[in-house]
Amino acid sequence: MKTLKNLLIALSLLTPSIMFSQKMVACEQQRHCIKPTFRVNLNSTDCFYSGKTVQANVQSTFSNRQPFYTFLWEVDGTPFGHAPLIECVNGRVATVYVTEYPTGLRVSKSINLTYVPDK
Repeated sequence: MKTLKNLLIALSLLTPSIMFSQKMVACEQQRHCIKPTFRVNLNSTDCFYSGKTVQANVQSTFSNRQPFYTFLWEVDGTPFGHAPLIECVNGRVATVYVTEYPTGLRVSKSINLTYVPDK
């Protein structure tokens, strides 16, 4: 049993993203969490005809390095893109999931949109 524990510790040191993923799952199930090292702000503007353009701005707390981020947008639960910006979208709610690499930490942020039904 001790050998297995040592092997898991060694593996987690070699693959920090796996270690962070496991801790994030534990974070969702318990009260102790790894706090993200970045914040996400959403800015929106109305489009000329209909809908909104929404941009995700990421602010990192690390001053000595620039991490890499990936974006995943959903509008009303439907996948909508992978860029930091979505343009002239109609719906009720837009949600962006921002993941920091190499840590694998993920933050989500939502914004209410003006709903315009199809005519």
